[in-house]
Amino acid sequence: MKELLVYSEKILLKRLKVHCEKTLANQITKENAVELYELSKMLGAEDLREAALRLMGNYLSYFADELASVLTKQSNKKDE
Repeated sequence: MKELLVYSEKILLKRLKVHCEKTLANQITKENAVELYELSKMLGAEDLREAALRLMGNYLSYFADELASVLTKQSNKKDE
């Protein structure tokens, strides 16, 4: 579905783009929210962007923990 969204943007198929956005917005999880947010920004998919932001807001502590984990790993690599 992500690929269809990209292609719909490239060939300007508005109805296909809207369909893909709605479908992806219904499939957002905390594991794919950041990826879909970035995709939405790249393609100007405003509804998908808002849905991703809404979900990330609902799982703010999860994303804070993930960020802390990444930063800790980066810090440990620098110390090696």
